[in-house]
Amino acid sequence: MAKKELDLILETEKKAETEIEEARSKARELLDKADKKAEEISTESAKKAEARAAEMVEKATKNADLALESAVKEAQEAIDRVKASASQEFEGAVQLVIERIKKAV
Repeated sequence: MAKKELDLILETEKKAETEIEEARSKARELLDKADKKAEEISTESAKKAEARAAEMVEKATKNADLALESAVKEAQEAIDRVKASASQEFEGAVQLVIERIKKAV
C-alpha cells in the first residue's frame, strides 16, 4: 500500500514538474510575442512620425514657396511703379530742359 501511495506521489510530482515546465515554456512564448508586438508598435509609430514630419516639411516648403512668389511679385510691382514714376519725371525734366534751351536761344 505504501508503495502505491509513494508511486502516486512520485507520479503527481512528475506531472506537476511537467506542468510547471509547460507553463514556463508558455510564459516564455507569451513574453516573446509581447516583445515582438512591442517592437512592431514601436516601428509603426516611428514610421507614422516620419510620415507626419515629411508632410509638415512639405507643407512648410509649399508655404515658403508661396511666400517667396508673393514677395517677388510685390517687389516687381514696386519696381514697375518706380520705373513708371521715374520715366514720367525724366520726361518732364527733359521737356523742362528743352523749354529752357528754347528760351535761351
